[in-house]
Amino acid sequence: MTVYIYDKNSLQVIAMPEVRFLDKFKEKPNLFYPPYDSNTMIYSLNELVNPIIDNNEIREMTEYELVKSGKIILNEGSYLNEDNKTVITIQRPNDYSIWNTETNTWVVDNNLLNNKKKELKTKLLQQLNVAKNNFLNQNIEIEKGSKKYLFSNNNVDRDNLFTKLLLMNILGQNKLEKVKVINSNENVEFITLELPEIKTLMGKIQDIIEIADVYEQTAITGINRYSIEQLETLNVNEFFVI
Repeated sequence: MTVYIYDKNSLQVIAMPEVRFLDKFKEKPNLFYPPYDSNTMIYSLNELVNPIIDNNEIREMTEYELVKSGKIILNEGSYLNEDNKTVITIQRPNDYSIWNTETNTWVVDNNLLNNKKKELKTKLLQQLNVAKNNFLNQNIEIEKGSKKYLFSNNNVDRDNLFTKLLLMNILGQNKLEKVKVINSNENVEFITLELPEIKTLMGKIQDIIEIADVYEQTAITGINRYSIEQLETLNVNEFFVI
């Protein structure tokens, strides 16, 4: 094995003799490295990056010693504990706090806090828009005779329905033909709706629209009032639970 011999003053490696019997080297290092002088030299079984002599033994510097010697600098969130000669590190609690070197604590920065709130609100309002659309586009169950169908209340089918209603009113008709629905076999089917059935369907659509608007306003009010901790955990989909 290799033994690393250091100069005590410079702490530089001055020799690396190969040793077969470590016990014999410890007893008589001069047999392996004739110039060895315990007054000016010291050995280690490992090559050290930042050596230091402590109680006549050589070892790696601790993080505390590296900071004190100026070899490294403290990161934000770290400080020296002079009582036990260690480096204490406190994890940053959030991304809107800054490190106070005088108190060794993380302190909320109002500018960062406000920017984070704006970022969260923008993100939540985008999510709210998606949640509202999902709620608006829910399928609506309708009945025709003894059969039940689902009307796909998405933007396209809803707009087509409104167009058909407009034409029906212009032409003075009392029924809607070729209304696209999904039957019990989950296949697309086109049916005719009489006036009472049309009123029922339109009433359900209107209810969904009104409820969606109420849920949206409730969510917006909450988003504007909630603390940043509440905003960080807020799930806007919960406002639209059916």
